[in-house]
Amino acid sequence: MRNEQFNTLAAQAGIGIGGFGGSASLYHSYPRHQTKLRAVSGRDWLQFGGWQDNWDAAIAEMEKAIGCAVPTLVNAGAESEGLRVMRVGARRVRICAPRGDRRLDSMRRLTDASIGVVTELGHSRELLRLSGAGVRHLMSALMPIDFSVPAFALHAIAQSHVHHVPVLAMAVLDDDGAEAFDLYVPRTFAKSIEEWIAAHGASRVPHG
Repeated sequence: MRNEQFNTLAAQAGIGIGGFGGSASLYHSYPRHQTKLRAVSGRDWLQFGGWQDNWDAAIAEMEKAIGCAVPTLVNAGAESEGLRVMRVGARRVRICAPRGDRRLDSMRRLTDASIGVVTELGHSRELLRLSGAGVRHLMSALMPIDFSVPAFALHAIAQSHVHHVPVLAMAVLDDDGAEAFDLYVPRTFAKSIEEWIAAHGASRVPHG
């Protein structure tokens, strides 16, 4: 149902990616105020990397720790009660949840290196959220990816670059149910990426 809601919202926005090649078209078609940009605070992020020989067992341990199924496909995500799971590689999973979430603590206790390795990423990443009308058009102007419906559905993940900086993007629903995209960016470049996105059509709103 959430996926259908996401796609319906996109269709109502008049998505038809076509030839969005630069910001000039974006400015003419979608005023800045229609797409909002804000930083999302209070989140922590872990990465789990495992081994080929016992990956199925590692997944079972991980799912037990976080209480959420791990997507079977690379570049797919899932959500459960505020926790987000992102399959970013064949044997690499990233987990994002509110800071202090007990499920993150459960992941940190997976210290058996024969199962896998847990790496802290929260200190080096920031989360930016883009939402509102025209968000898919803006995303396609920022990254060389087809963000149209149904090519990029709810919880789909893209790993690419924004302004030459590696960024992980995930299709989500905003707090009000509107379609949105979360961008996980290196903290060192977060400010410059915010400025770049604002220059390409997004209006900044207070951090949340």
